[in-house]
Amino acid sequence: MTLGGLVGPILHKDVTQTTLALSAMVGRQLPVFSVIIPAYLIVVLAGWRRMREILPAVLVTGISFAIVQFLVSNFVGPQLTDIIAALVSMGCLAVLLRFWRPKSVWLFAGETAAAPAGPRRIMGSSGPARRADLPGQAAATAGRAGEVVDSPAHIARAYGMYVVLVVVILIGQMGNLPFWSGHPVNDPKTALHTPANVTADLNCGAPGPFKLCPQPWFGPDPAKDRQAFKFPVWNFFWPGTYDTNAKGAPVSNVFQEKPIVTKETAYQNPFKWDFLAAAGSLVLYADIVAFLLMLIMGRRLNFFVVYAKTVRQLALPILTIAFILAIAYVMN
Repeated sequence: MTLGGLVGPILHKDVTQTTLALSAMVGRQLPVFSVIIPAYLIVVLAGWRRMREILPAVLVTGISFAIVQFLVSNFVGPQLTDIIAALVSMGCLAVLLRFWRPKSVWLFAGETAAAPAGPRRIMGSSGPARRADLPGQAAATAGRAGEVVDSPAHIARAYGMYVVLVVVILIGQMGNLPFWSGHPVNDPKTALHTPANVTADLNCGAPGPFKLCPQPWFGPDPAKDRQAFKFPVWNFFWPGTYDTNAKGAPVSNVFQEKPIVTKETAYQNPFKWDFLAAAGSLVLYADIVAFLLMLIMGRRLNFFVVYAKTVRQLALPILTIAFILAIAYVMN
């Protein structure tokens, strides 16, 4: 998710009008790269010639992603930008493949090509091959021997998991969306109040401008004891980055220097441990909801076994992302 990767280190504090403006600005820059990335990936994987063979798919995928990325980042916010853009991009590619197919199929080493189930499409030919060249006929007869064709219901269930993800994230981030965040942003008088505001419920006790739920579920008042453990949000200064003043309150010993500021000032950069409202937590909730839906639909699987296999498979990417976030915090 390109937008999330760039905006993540920027938007580490509560959402304000400034963060929405940053989302819009990043969303105006990244669509240019979003158009290029599909072509770049195909070139890396299969070379320039193969990329030119599927240029229609490359353009449809990149342009549709870029348009939706721009619209969502500018008019909604950064939370769902690339998820919605990816869904729209996949949908546009699926529609394109109903009317157009590449003349050859690229295979990985070790894969074997199956024999065509119908006549090979040849431009300008007559008879069955000419009829197969028509877009609608080509889409209907382009299957290959041994190829498993998914039913519409199966496809709907597969995309339904993405719908669950979008809905859960929208609910979890509803308080950050322009519709319910207040005018101006974070104004307690005009913003959606708890408990209807799920974002505020999951951020109870978070210091800063987010005042809809000032007290944590568990722990002391953040205004009286900044460092003590709190739940669901623990916002504290990392040991070694602060001193204590006469009142016992932590004071940052990290300073901003010229030319960043006109004079030396303390840089307030506490560590925020967000247990329930973090993006990863929301994705986990979506996984649980999807698992329950699959149980209702009759699928039998062990959630914990699948979760353990996923963690083992993605161990190195998880560690890499953790290092990226760590260096973003340090460099902030």
